[in-house]
Amino acid sequence: MDIDEDDFYKHLNQMISNTYDILTRKKDIDEIIEDNSVVPVFLFDPSEGYPEYNEDIYLLLIDYYEEHEEYEKCQELLYTMEIHKSI
Repeated sequence: MDIDEDDFYKHLNQMISNTYDILTRKKDIDEIIEDNSVVPVFLFDPSEGYPEYNEDIYLLLIDYYEEHEEYEKCQELLYTMEIHKSI
């Protein structure tokens, strides 16, 4: 199945947004899956539950939000990343 570029980026942005919401605990996995207004896509496998600490995912999200000048989200991710590192 071919997907056009606009659809790809639409889902990519949703994937990043959903993963951000999970990592920062703004939403849980079930909330996103049950929300009919969003596509339930993630940067991790949601069938495995809450993702283990993965620095690469945090850094990818931070890079993405820096590019989009959403610095508050970067700060929240850095804060959350530090908490998960210490656990």
